Amino acid sequence: MNPLVIEKTSRIGGMGRTFTHGAHRHDCGAHRFHDQNPVVTDLLRSQLGIRFSPVQRPSCILDRGQTFHFPPSPRDMLLGAGLGHLPHTILEFLKTRGPISPPANFQEAVESTFGPTLASRFLLPYTEKLWGLPGHQLSPRVATARLSGFRLREVLAQLRAWPGRPAFHIEGSFLYPATGIGEIVEAMASSLGPGSIVTRAIPDTLLTREGRVIALRLRDGRLIPVGGPIISTMPLPELLAALGDALPDSLRRGGPELRFRALRLVFLVLDQPGLTQHATIYFPSRRICFTRVSEPRNRSPAMAAPGQTGLLVEVPCFEGDHLYDLPARQLVARVLRDLVHVGLLNPARVLSWSHHLLPHAYPVQSTGIEQRRARILDALSSLRNLHLLGRSGRFLYGHLHDQVSAAARLVSSMTR
Repeated sequence: MNPLVIEKTSRIGGMGRTFTHGAHRHDCGAHRFHDQNPVVTDLLRSQLGIRFSPVQRPSCILDRGQTFHFPPSPRDMLLGAGLGHLPHTILEFLKTRGPISPPANFQEAVESTFGPTLASRFLLPYTEKLWGLPGHQLSPRVATARLSGFRLREVLAQLRAWPGRPAFHIEGSFLYPATGIGEIVEAMASSLGPGSIVTRAIPDTLLTREGRVIALRLRDGRLIPVGGPIISTMPLPELLAALGDALPDSLRRGGPELRFRALRLVFLVLDQPGLTQHATIYFPSRRICFTRVSEPRNRSPAMAAPGQTGLLVEVPCFEGDHLYDLPARQLVARVLRDLVHVGLLNPARVLSWSHHLLPHAYPVQSTGIEQRRARILDALSSLRNLHLLGRSGRFLYGHLHDQVSAAARLVSSMTR
């Protein structure tokens, strides 16, 4: 099999890219690789030569001058609600322990699990800020497996813990390549033969015949024949538009319902050897324009210049809103003000900055999206040689190890 990769930008990798800024490097967000599938991890190490190193860096929430674990531990959530409200909060939590019907939305999911007080302290504000929708408009799937550690016995064990005793932390350790997550993509690209990657090639139309994709027409008029399987990672609405008359009108009209949350990355180079000890810091307050910040050197020392550090700031937005349209220099000024406000940054330490826009960072998981997505995928399954991959391609939020595992399974099934 001789694969051909068509990339519409100047660099392959999508959300898996690692950017350079002088001697500094940063990913398209605070990425981590969790060893959830040892077979895939071993494959990346043995066949692609990825130099993973274990990282033991906890993440935290910074809110109202207080610091908590992220994901918040049960003790954090209870104490974060305030000592004066602690008996009421515990009573709410205990009342949720009985069987419940399947929640209709994210807000129902977290309130039925933790009670309204705990839900409103961390989980609802941060999730609504990240996705840009109120909790009752978000799918319950947004309540990921990170919440599975909130069981009654853990709460009681933590409340009995002596002051100063290390709290249970759900997230655990993770793996990270020496030069950034982009090392995985770059190793995959290097394993392909010469001429296997075409960049700055914008897909326009997928031509079909008798239930198969037979060609790809690019926007510049070039026609690329498709003789075997075709794997699409392009945003699902763009794929629907490219298929045109090959799909029913009802599905093509449904493309705009598949909405993406954009992400603006602001990277700051700081004249100091380090800033925090955390992998990532999360900010649920809506008064702060960013959702999280990370220090790449805390993942790997090779990500920063000697004696300096970098800070990656993530600002979510929707296309056309105020933060999306704000000129980069004004956005950086807003980010600096907010960093100073939370006590994280001395602006005199900033040496330089850079900015990147990621228009398809998060496929918005609104209520009812599973049914709409299922109808679309069912229709696309009629094209026998078309396969979908990736967060944007399948319009399904997932973590890096999930995406790599799905790709490995697909390639394995195609090469049997």
